[in-house]
Amino acid sequence: GWAGAPTDRVHPHITLLSGGDVDDEELDAAIAHVRTIAAEATPLHMVIGPVQTFHPAKPVIYLKVSGPGLADIAELRDRVDDGPLEMPPAEYAFVPHVTLSVDATLAQIEGALASIDRYQEVTVIDAITVLELGDDDTWRPFADAAFGATTTTRTIGGEPVTVAVTKYPTHVGSTMCRFRSLSVEAFAAGRV
Repeated sequence: GWAGAPTDRVHPHITLLSGGDVDDEELDAAIAHVRTIAAEATPLHMVIGPVQTFHPAKPVIYLKVSGPGLADIAELRDRVDDGPLEMPPAEYAFVPHVTLSVDATLAQIEGALASIDRYQEVTVIDAITVLELGDDDTWRPFADAAFGATTTTRTIGGEPVTVAVTKYPTHVGSTMCRFRSLSVEAFAAGRV
């Protein structure tokens, strides 16, 4: 990869929100917010590519995101940017993309534009994954929410308990058994 390529720090993705810190006591509410939004979403059919750049504003090389789900991604981003995850207004307009390099040289930008100008991949996006930044400057999956997957709420002992089955546990759940392939969590009064 290029110098500054983010793939050694995070898997390829389309960022909905970035740069926000959530206090530990707000994490479960933030995850519940994401899961509520994802439960109401349907899979998004997207086209990834060809390569583009934000140069000269930023020396970023990325894969363009287009296709019939493009408007839905923008709506999804607006819905996530609310409640416990509400962010201050962004400096730039939201552009769905898959980052390849964040600090490319002009020669790398020109080379990428010339050599990856016809790459396109059709894909389906069917979940939101929440990432956390580790002490080693690597982003790791923290919680996820599949599109159309609703949680189940039952009354147990007079208190509503919500059960969610996911790939990644919430913050509290993650302290029990991190990075398992399946997590079943019960929420009562906003706590895992």
